[in-house]
Amino acid sequence: MAYIPPADRKFYDADLETLHDGVPAWMMTPLMQWLEPFLEVTDDLGERYPNVEFIERLEMNCRLRAPLNRSRPIADLQSLIEDDPSFGIRVIEYVIGTFLIIDNPPHHRGNGHLAPLQQILADSGSVWEVTALDVKDGYEGQKHLVLTRRDLAETKLAITDIRAQSDRAGSFLADAWKAIAAQDPRPGEAYDKAVKAIEAAAQPVVTPHDTQATLGKIIAAMRDKPSKWTFALGDLGTVIAMMDQVWTNHFRHGTQQRDDHTPQEADTAVHLAPPLVRFFVGALIQPAQQ
Repeated sequence: MAYIPPADRKFYDADLETLHDGVPAWMMTPLMQWLEPFLEVTDDLGERYPNVEFIERLEMNCRLRAPLNRSRPIADLQSLIEDDPSFGIRVIEYVIGTFLIIDNPPHHRGNGHLAPLQQILADSGSVWEVTALDVKDGYEGQKHLVLTRRDLAETKLAITDIRAQSDRAGSFLADAWKAIAAQDPRPGEAYDKAVKAIEAAAQPVVTPHDTQATLGKIIAAMRDKPSKWTFALGDLGTVIAMMDQVWTNHFRHGTQQRDDHTPQEADTAVHLAPPLVRFFVGALIQPAQQ
């Protein structure tokens, strides 16, 4: 947390403090202390040795152009992070990805390492936090850990609530969130999943006899005869406009001039999708009584 002069503290809101990407200077010492047990091991006589197996895997995974100095791997790694603060985030994600495959939190392997790291990230005002995601095609309850953006955490909570009402639409939203919140975002996938989530929520309400209806068809039906549905706030115009913005900006065909969505476009679509989905799955938009 940044230092706030005493005279200004009555105006300070911790929730509004700017989040920091990469590894800022004030995070360096605690982070290197956290990484130390992975880079070096101690034998029964108290002698310290480089953890060569771990270091070699780290070098390969992070694509280091030159190997770490085996006699001083911690100092060498710190120098690399100081030169490129974003590299430190890649190191963290590699480490949590190797030693934390969890079954039933909090009784999972590596729990003793996770809590201190979460605290370091939070205390440093990092934009990143550790998130447990389901392992696809894995055992039930099995998860893996990744870094996700803290500033998208509220969206994640909203999606969790939506999944309780509609698992299909909620699952698409969860996939969209994972794709945009990750360290290496996939904006095209995030945008596509956001569109699918809206389609999954709206289709049973707007086009119940057309299970293959695209968002475009759904929008056209609502725009053509808006009186067929009621909205808790009255006029459907705002809802249709929101849906139309998502749809018309969606790159659906390979013949379009641009290759993919920008992160900003995907971020916007992923934030617009949850309220739209909730309007339909929460019965805030319903067929009008005939």
